[in-house]
Amino acid sequence: MPAGMTRSEFQRFAFPGLRDVIGLSYRKKPTEYDHIYNVENSDAAFEEDHQIVGFGLPIQTGENVAIPADRMYDGPAIRYDHKDFTLRAGFSHQFIRDMKRPIWNDRARDFGYSFSEGVEISASDVFNGGFTTLGYDKVPLFSAVHPLGARTGGSAGQTQSNVLATPATLSVGSYRDMLTQSRLFFDPTGVRRIAVRQADLLV
Repeated sequence: MPAGMTRSEFQRFAFPGLRDVIGLSYRKKPTEYDHIYNVENSDAAFEEDHQIVGFGLPIQTGENVAIPADRMYDGPAIRYDHKDFTLRAGFSHQFIRDMKRPIWNDRARDFGYSFSEGVEISASDVFNGGFTTLGYDKVPLFSAVHPLGARTGGSAGQTQSNVLATPATLSVGSYRDMLTQSRLFFDPTGVRRIAVRQADLLV
């Protein structure tokens, strides 16, 4: 259907299925993206998360010996640039003149479905491109070489993996392997374990 709807096109496309097409309503499933991501509002040009790497592990110290000092380090920053998504529907002025304007109110509801689905697809693209699209640390989301910061106790070029060494389909065994691996993650100090506790399984 052309972008701008005329009177003749309305007669052809809309009237025969007025109740079925324009008056159609859906029982939609709840959105998924806001359960997976931290969703926040913003009125700024961009937002940025700046990480501060914490302290290393405590050091065994003898009696009457100066206490060793440590400090925090700057970690990687994640910048979120806002993007605009738009869409419109065109109607001829003859269409509006013929007092078909209430039809626009019904059609406007479909923009709600369109934009909500667009958000879901954009959110899922992060996972669909998880093996190829580079993230803030210059490697894909799913990578065997996520870099860690070099600092006290850490080593330059230290990396860690959030994928299995041997790719596997989802099974009880591979699921347990991934749980075990995630318990071995280091924070950016390179010496402290995160021991993350998983919240969701995405398939």
